[in-house]
Amino acid sequence: MHSNGVVIQPEDNIYQITADFEIAESDTLDIFAAITVNLDANVTVTIRGSFFADFFTDVIFTATNQDEPYRGFRFESTSSAQFQNTIFSYGGGLKVITSDFIMQFCTIHHNDLILNTGAAIEVSNGKPLIFNSSFIANKGAAISSAANAEVAPVIFQNIFQGNNTNNSNRPQINLGPSGAGDTTLILENTVTGNPNLDQVGGIAFSSLLGGEGHVIIFKNEVKDNRYGIAVIGNNISAYIGSNTLTDNNTQGEPLLGGSGINLNSTAESFAELTSNTITGNLWGMTIQGEFLVNMGDDNEVDPSPGLNVFDNNGNSGEIYALYNNTPNPVSALNNCWISSEDITAEQAEDVIFHQNDDATLGLVTFDPFWNCGFVDGIEEQDLNDLVSLYPNPASNRVNLNVSSDISIEKIRVLNLAGQEISISINVDSPTLSIDINSVKSGVYIIEIQSDKGIIVKRLIKR
Repeated sequence: MHSNGVVIQPEDNIYQITADFEIAESDTLDIFAAITVNLDANVTVTIRGSFFADFFTDVIFTATNQDEPYRGFRFESTSSAQFQNTIFSYGGGLKVITSDFIMQFCTIHHNDLILNTGAAIEVSNGKPLIFNSSFIANKGAAISSAANAEVAPVIFQNIFQGNNTNNSNRPQINLGPSGAGDTTLILENTVTGNPNLDQVGGIAFSSLLGGEGHVIIFKNEVKDNRYGIAVIGNNISAYIGSNTLTDNNTQGEPLLGGSGINLNSTAESFAELTSNTITGNLWGMTIQGEFLVNMGDDNEVDPSPGLNVFDNNGNSGEIYALYNNTPNPVSALNNCWISSEDITAEQAEDVIFHQNDDATLGLVTFDPFWNCGFVDGIEEQDLNDLVSLYPNPASNRVNLNVSSDISIEKIRVLNLAGQEISISINVDSPTLSIDINSVKSGVYIIEIQSDKGIIVKRLIKR
């Protein structure tokens, strides 16, 4: 390597970067061996060309001295980057300006706030892809984007644990607007807080400066944070589905947080919520400002199924499943308001705060409601167990074996951008066959609308 002494090799498979280092726009750095790269204090690595670390075992970037972090990695707009099985630790983070960025099976831990002001990885352009990676004990948020940028990342099947050790008022995932033409995807992540960090939230998506935002927050597990999911700002459309939000109450101050889900706007924004499980928070779900919300309706053409589940969300001796602090009506049909009991409409009314409690607020229409499948004290089988997908991964065709206990109404195949894929689906109950010959290799979402609710399966196309 021609680095004029900036990169040295003190021993086999160990390199050291002693001063600022740059990969020029015309250059490519491709690491295809298991090595450790130590970076001296205040070193910045700037990438204008291509940088690949895509080996089957760990490549490690870390500080020469853990008490003296390096400044970090800066990926300029001209760069292309792909990392697999790579560790970034004890540095100042990754500033990702490029739209051509993929990270998978990586670990990002104990990074400081040097190159970025708010997160271990800051994205600002296009549709970067971050999946199957772990973010642990970084000083700021794990992943963020600026409020004045438009970027629509795909954040898929990652583990977030105890980030924002600075204990500032930032969530572990902290994203700004996606822009008009794209959708941010936050899918199947586990976001676990450190109860000692009582200012740190779980997931936030916001549009505070007027930019347009579209987001799908789906099948995440969020627990032990100050709040679970927050969607804040105007010009937002959100789908929030099949998330599990548990014990997001670490601060213990109900006027400052503690919602499983919080939606807040000063002008029109809209969210649809289906099949979320919300338990043990200070508030189940709070709606503020002018946010419009659909939690289940009886639309004949394309009904929203509801099927959100609430239990034991409360503060000051009161249980609050839903607090509608807006003047707008909320359709909330077919939800389970106290999952541990077979309840009456009067008991459901007791855990919903709306027009009946304050005449200035919008009415929540919650009847008919769902009793979480209690039949003679026995809860019905999990919907996801009623459909099996095989083979998976698949190359040409995938089959869905459907239980006779449900009726399939509609099937959609979506890519990770949330766009519906037009392919042939042969409905031949109980086995449904989907031809995937024409689609590219990758990860897809199969959304199955049944008479009992929405079932979602993940498909890998070889």
